[in-house]
Amino acid sequence: MQDYSGDVLYEVFWCLVVFWFVRPAKDIAKLRNITSKIALGVFAVTCAIEVSQLWFYLVPEAVRSSLIWRMLLGAGFDWWDFPHYALGSLIGWWGIYQIGRVGSLTASQKP
Repeated sequence: MQDYSGDVLYEVFWCLVVFWFVRPAKDIAKLRNITSKIALGVFAVTCAIEVSQLWFYLVPEAVRSSLIWRMLLGAGFDWWDFPHYALGSLIGWWGIYQIGRVGSLTASQKP
């Protein structure tokens, strides 16, 4: 049995990284919009990377076996990664939305 917790954490991590650099507006409606775009974008990119693994055999084995390659691009294609990417993006969306909401509430309370 394979452990897919890394797929979920990978999505959450990238949602947080993108959110860190985007710095959304203080408006709750705009916050919801930008956090949704971040989560969907991260999901789309990781799904594209997963599909690209179908052509990894074209890359030399020495490159594919390196730790950095395996951490960033994975070891091989697996259909079961997609539901876990979706779950991780959903958790990532919820997390960055809550962080942004707290930030917008504290900003609105300042005089």
